[in-house]
Amino acid sequence: MEDSEVIMYRDGTLIFRGKDAIRLRRAAELRSLLLLFKRGLRSQRMSGTQALAIAARITGKKYKRGQYDLARTDLHHWITTMAAALPIEIKD
Repeated sequence: MEDSEVIMYRDGTLIFRGKDAIRLRRAAELRSLLLLFKRGLRSQRMSGTQALAIAARITGKKYKRGQYDLARTDLHHWITTMAAALPIEIKD
């Protein structure tokens, strides 16, 4: 079994080690991307519908087109829960 953890250095560097830690980071990035889609920015690599589909895989809930706020709220709860479960190590 692989252990996941977040390592924080005092200079601000963050390291996400392990499968769950990487999923946590990706979910946080997706939450930010959904805010950009809500504000009208677009991406050449991913549509808003694709971003909502990824959010649905993480949260287990389905989202209709344009439900960015709902997806962001659900991701926030998932991120908060996952962050509380992962060990965080602080190093110099």
